[in-house]
Amino acid sequence: ILDAFNRIAASKQTSADIVAAPIAEALTATAIGLGVAIPAVMAYNYLGGKVNLLAQRIEYNALDLLTRAETAREDVATR
Repeated sequence: ILDAFNRIAASKQTSADIVAAPIAEALTATAIGLGVAIPAVMAYNYLGGKVNLLAQRIEYNALDLLTRAETAREDVATR
């Protein structure tokens, strides 16, 4: 993109014929970048949600395990 604008600046002309090709190149690069970035962000958000859900499940099960262990220890202590 920067190269396209540098070529426009180097030519020191602003006619439509001179400007059109570099601008089209810059727009094409932008479209390709968005075509890559949008699915990447969607995948990141999806996988981030899965990781958060897994972390919640692990925390729930860990707390459940600790509660059961404490209850079992109290049962042994009262016998």
